[in-house]
Amino acid sequence: MHRWGFGVVILGVVVPIAVLGLGARHMSEDCLYLNIWAPSVKHRGFRGLQKAAVMIFIHGGSCDTGASSVAYYDGTNSVRNHDDLIVVTFK
Repeated sequence: MHRWGFGVVILGVVVPIAVLGLGARHMSEDCLYLNIWAPSVKHRGFRGLQKAAVMIFIHGGSCDTGASSVAYYDGTNSVRNHDDLIVVTFK
């Protein structure tokens, strides 16, 4: 027993953001997704094989919170607004 009246195996306060659900529309027990967003050839115009920056985001969350359906993991707007960017997320 800890001097504050509870032991180390008792679950403490729940993190508030976990309770909110982060706006996830769909949850699944599948634990790994690789999402890749890249501009279409039509969108990139006639620049040929121009190099593009790759932004990689590896989500934390301790396999406790979050989902790949959460809006801020969606790279659609980033790719739409930057024709020289590829967005990769792991969740």
